[in-house]
Amino acid sequence: MFPLHDVVIFGNVELVREALETYKEVDQSHYDGVTPLHMACLAGRLDIVKLLIDHGANVEATCQEGSTPLCGAAAGCHPEIAALLLKYGARVNPPLLLSTPLHEACIRSSANPENCLQVVRLLLDHGADISCSDSHYGTPLHAACSKREPNLRVIELLLQSGSNPNCLQYHRTPLHLIAENSQSYDCALTLISYGADINLTNWRDKRAIDLVPKGTLLHDLLLTCGHQPLPLQHMARLAARKALGRDRLKHVNDLLIPAGLKRFLR
Repeated sequence: MFPLHDVVIFGNVELVREALETYKEVDQSHYDGVTPLHMACLAGRLDIVKLLIDHGANVEATCQEGSTPLCGAAAGCHPEIAALLLKYGARVNPPLLLSTPLHEACIRSSANPENCLQVVRLLLDHGADISCSDSHYGTPLHAACSKREPNLRVIELLLQSGSNPNCLQYHRTPLHLIAENSQSYDCALTLISYGADINLTNWRDKRAIDLVPKGTLLHDLLLTCGHQPLPLQHMARLAARKALGRDRLKHVNDLLIPAGLKRFLR
């Protein structure tokens, strides 16, 4: 029996408060290792999360698959809960076998676009590793680009934070994933503007253009980019971004240059 889990699922904070008076094992885990805090974070119950933490719940508890409560908050796109967990010491880069909190937020970035964007920004501000690869998607950028309806603002934020647009996972780049799944013109254009190489091939020796139907906007974009050299202005921007490195958002903001030029360099 897992009475504390049951009242957390029910979602009534007063019932949880009463249960905590009787059942002192606030970190009691389910058969799969899930604690009441895991469940409250995923469900987005900030009031219950606060109550559990006040009663000593472990913000670093891991279930059998290795997920922490912060992973649940990220997967549920709950920025306030994620911020609270980080305040109480949750690690932004836990040693997980599967997805990190940043992966979780990027995987679900289309479900609740604005909230997920806030979670991604919060995690990045706390030092989330943008180059960490999970066992399925690859980097967080791969995860964000793998959706049928990708979140362009999340992709832009990851790239602005230094994500490598040419990183390979199972011999696929983020641009391959855009071509395979959403065929989003805007997302592809954004990747290209940050230096995505349109001629890289996947495990089947296919370029991104080979995965897109002819006559589509994305096919035309890739065809045009393949036949024309990069404009000097674009090459200068890529060189500046490379020189500024992964912390370029901070460095760009510190530069004594016009706001328009700062936006260009981001």
